[in-house]
Amino acid sequence: MEIVKDKQILVVDDSKFLAQTTADALRRYGYQAEIALTGEEAVEKVCGGILSPDLVLMDIEMGVGIDGAQAAGLLLQHREIPIVFLSAYSEIEVTEKIRSVASYGYLLKGSGENVLISTIEMALRLYEVNSLANMYQQIFENSLTELYIFNLKNFKFLAVNRGARENLGYSMEELSNMTPLDLEAELDLLSLKARLEPLVCGSNEQLLFNSLHRRKNGSQYSVEIRLQLHCCRRKKICVAFVIDQTDRIALEEELWLLAVTDTLTNVYNRRYFTQKLEEEIERVRRSGISFSLIMLDIDHFKNVNDLFGHNAGDLVLKNMAKMILNRIRKIDTMARWGGEEFVLLLPETDGNAAVALAETLRRQLSQMEIPGVGKITVSFGVASYSPGDTVDTLVNRADKRMYEAKFAGRNCVR
Repeated sequence: MEIVKDKQILVVDDSKFLAQTTADALRRYGYQAEIALTGEEAVEKVCGGILSPDLVLMDIEMGVGIDGAQAAGLLLQHREIPIVFLSAYSEIEVTEKIRSVASYGYLLKGSGENVLISTIEMALRLYEVNSLANMYQQIFENSLTELYIFNLKNFKFLAVNRGARENLGYSMEELSNMTPLDLEAELDLLSLKARLEPLVCGSNEQLLFNSLHRRKNGSQYSVEIRLQLHCCRRKKICVAFVIDQTDRIALEEELWLLAVTDTLTNVYNRRYFTQKLEEEIERVRRSGISFSLIMLDIDHFKNVNDLFGHNAGDLVLKNMAKMILNRIRKIDTMARWGGEEFVLLLPETDGNAAVALAETLRRQLSQMEIPGVGKITVSFGVASYSPGDTVDTLVNRADKRMYEAKFAGRNCVR
């Protein structure tokens, strides 16, 4: 029989002779053996830190003090430790005492040295296996990644970790009757089977795709899903590693907005507007539906900065941009072209409609009162797309007409 080194066994028996005999047998097989003659002594030595046994061999019936079951209960409250019970009796009254105590075996005294050592070895191995299983369970439960295990035949969930359950709002009892079809609104059975086909056919590769998970309350969140096939007890199971993309997407959107937005006025910047204008030109070439551009510039803006300061000038720019954003459509795009100059892109809008909008904006802006500044006026230039136009030709034409409005006395539309 294999000799096990560096394992400490605490033998608890009210018979000093039997305790010593058992300890000697354990030492012959390489174990470190310690003795306690009462349940209280065992509890004191372990809970007091005097001993740190790898296993406790505990007599059930003690002559005085607490019995073995009570002592074992106190030890298990202190720390997790494998306990094997000893008894000279096999009556049901004796075994009933240990029924409520988590133990790793029951051994009749006088069973022989081989049975004793085999029982100890099996208990230690079982404890090691259980400890590993508990560790893996803790890793599974506490993983920051959402983890799902489901049957590859009926697709029902076998296990779902805490992070996933809390995000979804479902209990494990509820999830055990659910499949991935219940979590992905746009996924049907045929699509699920097609997705899993490489795994069913024996592929060991990890499948990667993006999807939307639906919570119990109906809300959805973006996820990245990695699927892997595993065999467990000759059954094929699928493990899904799911990462909630909400924070990443929000960060990407925030960074994107910073890249395309004018920080002062919260309208788009010149670079993004140019990109949108290029896309609109391509669209109109395909659809034939024209669009228009409005260029506008605040009249005598330099005087505002000189008379009232740059903070007042910033307030004028922000108030004007806010008012215009509240008047235009969602499909329209507004950008700060530079300084006090702004530009509007109006899809599916002809020249007459663009001029009418510019006139409305001009009138409303001239009536707007800016705190600490008073009223302002704005000059507008309108240009509609003509076949062959480019970004430069269209912008230059709108800009030219805006300056025509300036030369015509300002506060007008051209």
